[in-house]
Amino acid sequence: MTDVPRTIEDQRELEEACDRFAGATRLALDTEFTRERTYTPKLGLIQVSDGESHVLIDPLAVDDLKPFLALLENPDILKILHAPREDLEIFVKLSGEVCAPIFDTQTAASFAGCGYSMSYQNLVRDLVGERVPKLQTRTDWLRRPLTVDQKKYAILDVVHLHLMHDILSEKLESLGRTEWVEQEFRTLERLTYDEDPMQYYRRVKQSWRLTRRQLGVLQLLCDWREREAASRDTIRQGVAPDDALVDLAKMQPSSKDEMRSLKRLHPREISRSGSTWIRLIEKGKALSDAELPPSIPSPVSDPVLLARVDFLGSALRIRAMEMGLSHEVLAKKRALEELVKNVTRGKDDPFPEEISGWRRDVLGDYLLRVLSGRVAFRLDPEATSSPLEAIELEDR
Repeated sequence: MTDVPRTIEDQRELEEACDRFAGATRLALDTEFTRERTYTPKLGLIQVSDGESHVLIDPLAVDDLKPFLALLENPDILKILHAPREDLEIFVKLSGEVCAPIFDTQTAASFAGCGYSMSYQNLVRDLVGERVPKLQTRTDWLRRPLTVDQKKYAILDVVHLHLMHDILSEKLESLGRTEWVEQEFRTLERLTYDEDPMQYYRRVKQSWRLTRRQLGVLQLLCDWREREAASRDTIRQGVAPDDALVDLAKMQPSSKDEMRSLKRLHPREISRSGSTWIRLIEKGKALSDAELPPSIPSPVSDPVLLARVDFLGSALRIRAMEMGLSHEVLAKKRALEELVKNVTRGKDDPFPEEISGWRRDVLGDYLLRVLSGRVAFRLDPEATSSPLEAIELEDR
């Protein structure tokens, strides 16, 4: 274990520390928070390292985090984090600004051939040869005072990030994948976590089963739930589960009594919000056709299309093995499904957004050749990496 880190609990100390950190070219960052039953995460601790000094910032003790937020917004400081989506969400909600530039060691590791979605502990073990314990993973980081063991555990999440940044950067450079990773980082930086609540209906799993009229109702209900969860500071599903909103959009009850027949709606929530739901349902029913959201594409179910998706997935795995990458880095199944559907429909540009940038450069022609039958595969039992190899066929 490392030494007990300095904990900043005073505004003047925070300002002095941030003044020193402002001269750094890169900072390693992490946060500890809780969010099990709240709409927004509750920040409990901030870990910062410039590679030489490591400190903990107690956000519950200092008066104003602006000096620290200024570091996040400084474009001359590279921010090194591991799997930072939730950290970035917290930072954006605190400052209203995007934290950039960043270096995500988890993403970088996947492009360097270290494995997909590597945990911090495993990556430190593989790259640095050190062991990071998991003794405090269920800590309530909002409870004070923090123990010595909690502080030692928390600071370990940043003390190795500078060295891992160096190692991974060298690996990526040798593989010629630095630009690929930088494109991924820019995508992360653009995430503001301030999505339009009117688009949350697209996240509901069964929304593709609804008509456009029903989707119009679901869109309004999801928008209401998002704002309601924020005002109550509770999780979305605690206000109304997804499938309950789907039932409301599909059945479109006109009274609270009708709503009580829907199993997933809690009677207390019906009493509290039923009148609002009825108003939103009526509003959705009155939308003009031009105001209705577009239909949501259904999952691929046609056996022929499913077979093409599976075949394309196998081809993708072979290409990934040839490149020394996990196939998830190249493309997810959802993107392959959309590509197959677009090609089948004869769409001019069949590539979904998920297969763009470097992915399209590396995979585009290959995937289209596979789908058109211009690439076949043969078994090579003596191969050391993949037993299958791609064979280019003559144009036909």
